[in-house]
Amino acid sequence: MSEHPSCMVPAFDMKQGVRTIFKLMAMDSQLIRLQALKLLGFFLSRSTHKRKYDVMSPYNLYTLLTDRLLLNEESLSLPTYNVLYEIMTEHISQQILYTRHPEPESHFRLENPMILKVVATLVRQSKQTDQLLEVKKLFLSDMTLLCNNNRENRRTVLQMSVWQEWLIAMAYIHPQNTEEQKLSDMVYALFRMLLHHAIKYEYGGWRVWVDTLAIVHSK
Repeated sequence: MSEHPSCMVPAFDMKQGVRTIFKLMAMDSQLIRLQALKLLGFFLSRSTHKRKYDVMSPYNLYTLLTDRLLLNEESLSLPTYNVLYEIMTEHISQQILYTRHPEPESHFRLENPMILKVVATLVRQSKQTDQLLEVKKLFLSDMTLLCNNNRENRRTVLQMSVWQEWLIAMAYIHPQNTEEQKLSDMVYALFRMLLHHAIKYEYGGWRVWVDTLAIVHSK
């Protein structure tokens, strides 16, 4: 898939290989699950926008991805997040990283933005641990860098359906310690960046403010 995408991607799609990937993600072995995720990443990164949509959207496979990843892990682990980040930016490596991945470069794009919601949902549904807090901090840092460095990435997030819901859920309304306060500040900084972009650059951007106020108030 990585070395011969022109012949492998259509054949993989024709044989409904994505079904096999989701079966493998239910395995007990973390290594098998991570390799299956990598395979999904290579498939998506070398597919056309139409093929990606036709495969992932009609059956809500991003939601199924979240469910599959929580089957055998109580919390989102760093290696799993690293692979999800690679899928999100479509910079897939063959190596599995068990430490923090390098910071995103300025030209990195949100190629599969639904992964943002997948990660946010995994964080929200995971057992709260110190390791999860580190993953959460890394995710918010990645999102901040991706949005700060690239106007198109900000526009991509703003075009997502009710992005405010999963983003505000990452904050602590009543933080209990300095770490929770730091994470909440990162979330609020993202809101400022995205809302500023909406007003300054997007036609009808004021509607984003109205929607955001309504969603945040409901929370």
